[in-house]
Amino acid sequence: MNTPIDDLIRSTLTDLAEEAVPMNLTDSAVARARRRRTLTVSVGVVGVVAALMVGTPLALAVSLSAPPEN
Repeated sequence: MNTPIDDLIRSTLTDLAEEAVPMNLTDSAVARARRRRTLTVSVGVVGVVAALMVGTPLALAVSLSAPPEN
């Protein structure tokens, strides 16, 4: 048993479904994923280089200032 409001909702949804236009978003999604991957790799490389630039002088300073072992 359908009430009039059920019929109205059903017909309205049917009309909306007929107006929908399918869109191909695959190309933009792939391009966005490629940009995100490039950015992630770039930030990772910059982080590793920064850690090496800070860590290398500190490691050399510690090893040069350590007392010699006998």
